[in-house]
Amino acid sequence: MSGGVVVQFLGAVGVVVAVGLGCAAAPVQLAQATPDAATLFREGQALYVSRCATCHGLHGEGDYGPRIEASTVVADSQQIIMQMFVGTEDGMSPQFYRELSDREIAATATFVRGALGNSFGPVFPNEVAGLR
Repeated sequence: MSGGVVVQFLGAVGVVVAVGLGCAAAPVQLAQATPDAATLFREGQALYVSRCATCHGLHGEGDYGPRIEASTVVADSQQIIMQMFVGTEDGMSPQFYRELSDREIAATATFVRGALGNSFGPVFPNEVAGLR
């Protein structure tokens, strides 16, 4: 193979590798796929049960923490993200700013906004990152 370029398609991801004499291909960086709303919802359900249900109740009915079942408080996605970032002044609700990733906060917010008697839209990690 003299001076030619070989292009090879590798799998479903669609990575193309170019190899040739005297040519250096730039590194290929794949963007991390944005999760869909259903995936975020499932991930958020597990996070809610493990991190939030103790205070807010398994069904959002409230207990130590305020009721979030059928609540317009979670309608504003930015408000719920910020609440998860800073927690409450009395420390009852923890600050998740450093503890949870953008995806984990988005997933939890997506679950809370789409379950527990609420029917608001999903929250995606890029929206969380934009507020961080």
